[in-house]
Amino acid sequence: LDVGVFTGSSSLAAALAVGEGGTVFALEKSRKHNEMARKYWAEAGVEKRIDLRIGPALETLEKMLDTGHEDTVDFAFIDADKGNYVEYYKRCLKLVRQGGIVTLDNTLFKGKVIDDDCSEKTVKYIQEANQFIRNDDKVDVLMLNIGDGYTMAIKK
Repeated sequence: LDVGVFTGSSSLAAALAVGEGGTVFALEKSRKHNEMARKYWAEAGVEKRIDLRIGPALETLEKMLDTGHEDTVDFAFIDADKGNYVEYYKRCLKLVRQGGIVTLDNTLFKGKVIDDDCSEKTVKYIQEANQFIRNDDKVDVLMLNIGDGYTMAIKK
């Protein structure tokens, strides 16, 4: 499950990993970057493994929950609008099976998340998400200081 497709690189990596018969649900609110992502998926020969869903991700995640996908997803990657990180996380956690992983990108956000006085909205959203996940007893959490920060929450 890929929340926030943009250029399609994370969906592409997931589609290569799932192999034949696997499906990647790719959620993107905008059609703007759609063509670029589709081009690379086709070049890699994985376009049939990717179920692209255009529209607000929260609505799409709710539809997935309402249509029997709860506890069926192995892996979710969240890299979308940071203001909805907590809500994306909550829904993805319901979709992920026990032992499955919900990951979030940019969780260190240029190192600014350690500055409690930083007033940037994006930083505040990520701090809120980090705190929420850290306190969630339904998961074991690992934060990696690679790139811009990468958090893995493994569902108990």
